[in-house]
Amino acid sequence: MNATLNERRSPSHIGRAGVSYDACTIAQALTVQKTSNLLSAVEYLQARGVDGTVIRRVLSGDAVRDLP
Repeated sequence: MNATLNERRSPSHIGRAGVSYDACTIAQALTVQKTSNLLSAVEYLQARGVDGTVIRRVLSGDAVRDLP
């Protein structure tokens, strides 16, 4: 693998709107969901330009999130 350690740790994703987000954004949204509520986590991700389908998949629970 030719990727540097930093690239492997925080993959960047680009949503439909062309907005880039990374694994830290997703992890923070999951923390917001656990400490606050689902609506706050959804608003957090929407504010960062994450696509709605990604939001649903991430916040719906472990069973869906773990799928390839």
